[in-house]
Amino acid sequence: MSDPIYLEKPPTSDRAAYSKWRYHQKKSDPKFKEQRRKAYLRDYAKRRIDVIADTSERNRIKIANDPNFTRRIYERHKSKIRKQHHQYYLKNVDKFAEWRAERRLVARRAKPRWYERNLVAQLYEKCVELNERLGLQGADRLAVDHIIPLKSDTVCGLHCWANLQLLSMEENSRKNNRYQTDW
Repeated sequence: MSDPIYLEKPPTSDRAAYSKWRYHQKKSDPKFKEQRRKAYLRDYAKRRIDVIADTSERNRIKIANDPNFTRRIYERHKSKIRKQHHQYYLKNVDKFAEWRAERRLVARRAKPRWYERNLVAQLYEKCVELNERLGLQGADRLAVDHIIPLKSDTVCGLHCWANLQLLSMEENSRKNNRYQTDW
């Protein structure tokens, strides 16, 4: 039995055979190929949005039930996330320079007249020394943290020896710009 797809003239008796023949005739037409490609991409985009929305909802539920969910996701995709952050930094160097300048200004304004420069310098040196001696790396490294943040919604502290403490980078990031009563 011969396949009607390869016939030069369309089959008239069988509707299914005609549909196949017409599809294969169109398939060789470049305009038809372009239309099919656009339709596929449009449908793919719709399906992708549905999948993303569904995944986002499932992740919200997981985050609500498991406080370490986002941390595990970060650990799983750490190199990819770091690469994205670096690319963002390279695209927005001026923003980062502005943020650093603002941070320096806030720190300068937060220094009292009786600022203990030598005690603060000793604390920063001790932090570096402990990191080297203990071989701490990544999130485990120690960082100098302001107990009362220099700039916060609820309270602003001073940049002085009495307001500084050593915390791991992870704890410092988690604390962010919050005072102990806030977190």
